[in-house]
Formats: sequence, structure tokens, C-alpha cells
Amino acid sequence: MAQRSLIELAEESTQILFDVGVFAFGADLRSAYVLTQLRRTISDVLAVKSDEAETSRIESFEKRYSAKVLDVDDVCHAIREKTKNFSNKNFVPRVFVDVSSLSRVNLAKVFACLKVICVEHTVHLSIGYSLARYVRPPDQPFPSIRRLAPVHREFSGWGALPSLPVDVIVSLGYEKGKAIGAVEYLEPRNRWVFVPNSPEHRFLHQVKNHNKQLINAGESVIDYEVLEPVDTYYRLMSLVVGLSPSARPILLPFGPKLFFAIALLVSMRFEKAAVWYVDSDDDSIGLTSSPSGHGVIFSCRLVDRSD
Repeated sequence: MAQRSLIELAEESTQILFDVGVFAFGADLRSAYVLTQLRRTISDVLAVKSDEAETSRIESFEKRYSAKVLDVDDVCHAIREKTKNFSNKNFVPRVFVDVSSLSRVNLAKVFACLKVICVEHTVHLSIGYSLARYVRPPDQPFPSIRRLAPVHREFSGWGALPSLPVDVIVSLGYEKGKAIGAVEYLEPRNRWVFVPNSPEHRFLHQVKNHNKQLINAGESVIDYEVLEPVDTYYRLMSLVVGLSPSARPILLPFGPKLFFAIALLVSMRFEKAAVWYVDSDDDSIGLTSSPSGHGVIFSCRLVDRSD
């Protein structure tokens, strides 16, 4: 794995680096920020349309970025068709996914598609993330959790024995009461808490304030840097592998969408780990968060591990 800053890559690149790029189409300004920075490095641009997207803006968006705005299932189909065009089994498709503004459900569908593709082709995946500018969160508690479930069948932890107890790994967001509600819903044997830090330091204060019950409960608390995804991946993978002989690891990746993407990669690599989400957590496209100017790209290779 390797990582670089968004600006560094945008300034240095004058050639096509990616065969296909996946973005979100919606009100969140961060998706347009990453696309504007990297458009000249991507051959085919696909944008995932949400139910709340303004259809009147699609034509101008497609024209400006030479992009196709599609439903997520059609985006996944387009990615599969792109890789089928190459008969050479040694060909390595280069895929870029901007996770900043994709909803968790749509992000899981895209990663599940890549997981299937890598059975036939090794995939060179680059994940981009634009950190949001701080906005004060609501003070009211997160609504009661109606349903908590695996985000996708490909990330349901099917390799773990159902008789084993549940251990939860939760990364915190700044929604008040959301993480503790999800953890209590699962009634785990043990729980580990990842606390995000970033250049937007006011996020950290709100995260700690809105999750103090969980942080102060004597749990294993792990601080991590949002913009150091390679380090986060290895720390999370090491924890999951260590837990798996005696437990079913369930990942609850709230907070920064980049951690959610890392959790999917860990589950891809180690299928005993499940990635769960709250059914009201399909929340990102409708937001209008602004880019902070901080961002990161990290790259890895997805290979078939079924042999």
C-alpha cells in the first residue's frame, strides 16, 4: 500500500493514471472537489446518482466532466464491462474511487463489485478522500436505532463461526449517542473504540463530547489519524486477525467515510470480519459539506484469495 496527498497527485499528473473513476453525484461539494483536481488523470468518469440528486443538473455535470451519471447498479455494471474489454489476464485494471461523498450502502456495492472482479483480474485500486470542513453537529441525540445489519452480503463475516461471541470494533463519528446505541444493540463480549483525529481539530472535540459515555467506559481506546489510511489499515487488520480465533469481529465504522472504506478492505482480505451499518446511515449525498483542502489518496492491489 502507498499513500499520497490529493494536491500532490493533481500537480504532478499530466497523463491518464486510472481506467475508470467512481464519484458521487449530489449536493456535497467534496465530490466535485476531488473530481476537479483529478479529472485529467481518469479515462472514464462514472458518478453514482442518489435518490435526492437534482436531475436538472445531470446534463451539465456530464458535459463539464465528460462523465456518466448512473444508478449505483449501473455503475457497477459499467465497471465490470470495462474490465471485460481486456482479454489479457495479465491486464491490471486501474480503478479510482472517491469515498468522500458516496453513501455507505453505495460504497459497499462498489467494493463488492471490485471483489468479484478481482477473481478474474488483479485490480489496482486507489481510494481518494477529501476531508470536510468542520461544521457544528446537532446537539440532539441520534434517533433510536431501528435496524443494524451487515452493509452488504459480501461483507457479512460469513467465514466466522456463529457459535463464537461477538467482539465489536467501532470507529466514532460526532453524532450524539449513535455509537453507544449500536454497541449496546449488539451486546458484545468486548469492544474497541477508534477515535479520529485530523487537521480539522474541532471535529475531535465534538467526537469526544458526544461519545464520552463510550470512551469513558473503560474500553480499549485507539487514537488514529484520518489522513494516514495505510497505518489505520494495518492497525485494524492486526486487531481483527488477533480477535478472530476466539470471536466474531463486527466492525461499526461510523465517522469519516475513509475509515468505512478501510473496514471494507479489511473484510475483503479477512472474511471473518463483518462490516455493519445503521439503516438510517445512508446519509451523505444530501449533505452540503465543503472541502477543507486536506485530502489523501492511497493505493492497493486487490487479488483473488479463494485459491
